[in-house]
Amino acid sequence: MPIKLLTRVDHNISNGIIRAMAEERITMVIAGWDVEEVHPDRTFGSVLDNFIEQTNEQILVSKLGHPLNTTKRIILILPKGIDYSVGFKEALSRIKMMANDLGAHLVCLVIDETGDKYEKYLNGVKTNPPMTIVDIPDWGTIYSDYLYFLKDDDLVVVLSAEKAPLPGTQSWR
Repeated sequence: MPIKLLTRVDHNISNGIIRAMAEERITMVIAGWDVEEVHPDRTFGSVLDNFIEQTNEQILVSKLGHPLNTTKRIILILPKGIDYSVGFKEALSRIKMMANDLGAHLVCLVIDETGDKYEKYLNGVKTNPPMTIVDIPDWGTIYSDYLYFLKDDDLVVVLSAEKAPLPGTQSWR
């Protein structure tokens, strides 16, 4: 996947990113996140949240504490029902390929479901990095039993739900 660094000037940062995506036909954006204090109504902060709300393209938001090429494990958190999302298989494929390219071990934490169905999806991707699938009963268990095992050179990836487009419906990112 070719990477192209771009610089744009715009009065509104998120609109500038959206315009550059349209002009360059960009289908995936990797955005850095500095994890400063965030307003309670926001997930990442005003610029990133506005940008995410304005696009349907794939966005990887990252706060890395180490160079990506030194990653030893990718911890992939799969919430219940994430397999129903549009783009789920593509996201899973990209994450597995990234683990393979980095020579990293892929650890999949499956929340409130069995890992069997996710294993089928993962086995459908041609690359074969070392992989472990762990069934986790609920989110609380991740906080109480799994955060302690994270290391400085781990990359944690959470596939998560986005706001539903219409009341009473569900959508995933």
